[in-house]
Amino acid sequence: MNRTFAGRLLPFLFILAALALHLRLAGGPDGAIGAHRLLDTDSYTRLLRVEQLWQGGGWWDNTVTRMGAPEGMPLHWTRPLDLLILGPAMVAAALGVPQPQALWWSGMLICPVLHIIACLLAVWAARALWSREVSWFAGIMLLAQPIVLAYGAVGRADHHVLILLCAVVLLGAALRAAMSVERHGMALLAGAAGALGVWVGPEALLVVVPILAAFGLLFVAGRDEGAALAAQGLRIAIGFTGGIALALAVDVEPARWLTAEHDRVSIVHLGLGLAMTFVFAGSLLLDRLLVRRTSEKRRVWRRIVVGALFSVVALAALALAFPGFEKASLSFTDPDMQAVIGRIKEMQPFDLRQVVGWSDLLSQVGGIALTVLWLPFALVGKGEGPARRAIVVLLATALMTLVAGLEFRRFIVEFAAAGTVASAGLLAAAGRVLAGLRWLPRIAGLALVTLGMALIVPLAGLALPGREQVRREACDLSQLVAALNGVRSPELQGPDDPIVLSDDINAGPRIAYETAFRTVAGPYHRGSASLHDALAVFSATDPQAVLTVLRRRDVDYIAVCLVAGGGILRRLDPGYLNGHLLAANAPEFLEFVPIQSNLVQSLALFRVRPAIETPR
Repeated sequence: MNRTFAGRLLPFLFILAALALHLRLAGGPDGAIGAHRLLDTDSYTRLLRVEQLWQGGGWWDNTVTRMGAPEGMPLHWTRPLDLLILGPAMVAAALGVPQPQALWWSGMLICPVLHIIACLLAVWAARALWSREVSWFAGIMLLAQPIVLAYGAVGRADHHVLILLCAVVLLGAALRAAMSVERHGMALLAGAAGALGVWVGPEALLVVVPILAAFGLLFVAGRDEGAALAAQGLRIAIGFTGGIALALAVDVEPARWLTAEHDRVSIVHLGLGLAMTFVFAGSLLLDRLLVRRTSEKRRVWRRIVVGALFSVVALAALALAFPGFEKASLSFTDPDMQAVIGRIKEMQPFDLRQVVGWSDLLSQVGGIALTVLWLPFALVGKGEGPARRAIVVLLATALMTLVAGLEFRRFIVEFAAAGTVASAGLLAAAGRVLAGLRWLPRIAGLALVTLGMALIVPLAGLALPGREQVRREACDLSQLVAALNGVRSPELQGPDDPIVLSDDINAGPRIAYETAFRTVAGPYHRGSASLHDALAVFSATDPQAVLTVLRRRDVDYIAVCLVAGGGILRRLDPGYLNGHLLAANAPEFLEFVPIQSNLVQSLALFRVRPAIETPR
């Protein structure tokens, strides 16, 4: 009875502890609540997108009108996270909360809520393999995982944590489907969760693909249950395909159902689902037809040939129908956009050739990286049986997502799903090793493992020599917003607001959200046209070329950071305008705008003279 009561109380204690952690971090001087700001560029863009929908914007309209001015900024995002932000905001507004505050707080709090739910689901996923008590370690590790904790913080309205939640459900259901071939519903749930993840963002394929590959491997290596495991893989593929079809029907305009888009859910992903269904269905059917015509000794080779045959046909069909389908959201090739995206920390690799790379790896990935070293030993130690099949699925997922995360840091979020579930098994293994000790040293040993993975490994990374200092923004965006609000009240915000061009591409979304100005460029690969024009302004060597772009874009103001380093656009390609503005020698078509005295050392604001005012 006491154990049952403790088991029911534990989730509530975990939720309270998680909430306390998030609120403590948010209340600090650099936290979202303490500084009253969202934590990143994407969060402001997300709220602009949701606000536009709430105010009557088209459901299928993926252009943010206040960015990429004057035509708007096209995005590749989808609607699931929008609805999760909009729903609570609409409820709050119905209860009397002003609409701007309702939307702001819903965006501020959505990611920590999703993070905590994902932690609880990680406990559920780990229970497929390990005991109820040990499985809570998976939740603790996912709560403490540094990159996930950053993405899940108060003040982020970001889709990565929602992808993580889907990945955890996908993994937990897939583990159960591998352990028990009679659990058909778990296989279908895994496929549906994978489809929802891809609907949110195609990087969820990093979890879908290795799980299905693992079921293919189990089909090849399996004995009596090989065919049944292939049938489970088929159910996952069917669930995935059905989920993608639903996503297309809901989130894609019917006129674009046949348009291939690699960076958001589209017919490309429906084709991928059909291809995976074809591979498993064809392999299963042909295996059953040939089962009586070949000996048991040749079964493995028969299945290898059959699986390889159908896989090659499916991959060839995908490559012909959708060239470059394997690149997903990384399919953009614009060199200017690649230069901008390449400067974003989350898109950079861990350079393990240098000490700083190991420092970042340990401090940002944490102790869950150790699970990849332990899982092969766990696989060997399990022998034949359901648990070994599940560990094959877990190992395949952990390996693929970790490799992707080493190349692009943001994919560590996907690795966290497998890494934290595996960490519960690592703790269980440590418990078995320490089982012969007395209770006090045994508990001390388990506590050391727990603290080591959750805290000591990240802290060790921070302590390594040569670690880079965190570079703060060259100019505080809060100051830029204050300067613009001093020129024009934010209460005047409307669809025809003046357009401001900043030399910091990351400033655009916040300016558009918090001021009565529209902006030009933003760090989004579908907005490369506005990026090209912004770069053309700051890199031009001819003042007339600058003026031509400003007139075409209807730019009314230019904001420049005067601090060493400046905005990212000027750092990429400094040119004519850069030198003249920093030297306070503006060309004749620009007029200096006075701003608050406490801001003049770091910022400069110029008005673009209308054509009629420009001296000849």
